[in-house]
Amino acid sequence: MLDHLLEAAMVSRRLVYLALLLCACGTRMSLSQTPSPLQEWQYPGGVMLEQLFEPNLASRFVVGASGDLQAFMPLAGSSKILFMLAGPSITFSDRQYTQKVFAVSGTQAATSGYRGYAVHGGLTAAGMGFGTTYFIMRGWLISADVAANRVLASASDCPITQATFQRIVELTPAYQW
Repeated sequence: MLDHLLEAAMVSRRLVYLALLLCACGTRMSLSQTPSPLQEWQYPGGVMLEQLFEPNLASRFVVGASGDLQAFMPLAGSSKILFMLAGPSITFSDRQYTQKVFAVSGTQAATSGYRGYAVHGGLTAAGMGFGTTYFIMRGWLISADVAANRVLASASDCPITQATFQRIVELTPAYQW
């Protein structure tokens, strides 16, 4: 029993060191697309913050809708302690949502220097991803994800889109109790 406690303490210490190393060295690896790395629906207080900093907005407005369709399937080689998934994903957005995220209005064009640009809804992105989760010991796990995504249609031609090909690498240690 003492051996298991010592082993757990050593693994815990190594995970803490790994997390600190990733925080210290990994902050420059993060890339995002203008105007924000997260979409509005990923910010829980996004609408409230927007109204706080832009109080002249109408109290009722339509944000639009966006959704992902993913087909991640288990890969051969998965086991009780190692899960591997991979598959494609596509993103659809309606006109209101795509207009809010990618369009450049006349007023915005005049103040930003970008040309005015109108967009349409439909298929806005497609990509592939791979994810794996490894259960280190009882309660401890580590997940790794790798994905690539291409912005499509009118969103890719938008003047504020800096890159149509996007990549992500994510490493997450976790404890389940």
